[in-house]
Amino acid sequence: MLITKRTVAFIQSAGQAIDSASAALSENMRAAAEDMLSQVTLSPFGSASTQALEEFRRVARLGQDLIAMEQELRRIYTAATELAGAPSALTAQASQGPPSSGQPAKKSFPKTSEPGADPLSALSDNDRKLMHYLEASLQKGEWTRLNGQTVVRGSGLPSGSVGVSMRRLLAAGKVQKGNRGMYRLAD
Repeated sequence: MLITKRTVAFIQSAGQAIDSASAALSENMRAAAEDMLSQVTLSPFGSASTQALEEFRRVARLGQDLIAMEQELRRIYTAATELAGAPSALTAQASQGPPSSGQPAKKSFPKTSEPGADPLSALSDNDRKLMHYLEASLQKGEWTRLNGQTVVRGSGLPSGSVGVSMRRLLAAGKVQKGNRGMYRLAD
């Protein structure tokens, strides 16, 4: 374990703090918008209107910065979660032994021991949920455009989990990715 679950919990707490800050800032934006509107209504070309507009812009920029921080922290959380739950590459290789096919073993997808076993059994619960959603949404050999929000809503998974699971499914060869958000089931 490269990162402890306690560290992941601290990262998650930081995300919750950013979410609380976003909610508070949203209230500030509403107040700044109301102030700007009243100033512009009273005196459209006055200095108070200009100042109210500038304050609103500054608050809006802070909102954009918080959104960027939230996205970055989501990426960090996803990476930390993977590191907290997965053994290091060296430990994984040593425990799996030498690869039987002559190719390097994939550390994220352990091979099933039974030859007739379900190929999805080696994937996580989230990976399987996403795969079931994709099987209902995509056709073999036919490219379909998907966006993140549609997949999040359709699969019922958190947005951070969708990206991680999609990368695993792509790496496992279950799904193929084309240009500009185009996906299809692998043949």
